[in-house]
Amino acid sequence: MRPYLQMVERQVAGFHAVYQKAMEDGTVRTDLPETTMVSSIFHIMLAAVTRYAAGLVYVLDEIKPEDELILLRNVLLREFTTD
Repeated sequence: MRPYLQMVERQVAGFHAVYQKAMEDGTVRTDLPETTMVSSIFHIMLAAVTRYAAGLVYVLDEIKPEDELILLRNVLLREFTTD
C-alpha cells in the first residue's frame, strides 16, 4: 500500500496548492471544505479510471477514453468553482 499512499499524498499536496491559489483569487467555493472537494474528485476519477482499466465501460468508437476522462474532470471541477 505504501506506493499507492505516496501517490495519493502527492495528488493531495498538488490539489492543496491549487486550492490555496483558488481561495486567494475567489474561484473556488468556500461553503465546502477542501477535504470534501479533494476526496470527491479523487474517488470519482479513480473509480472512472479503474472502470476503463477493467474494460467495464461502454466506449463509442469516435470518443477517446482520455477525452471522456477530461470531460468528467471538467464536470467535477464546475461543481466546486464559482461562476
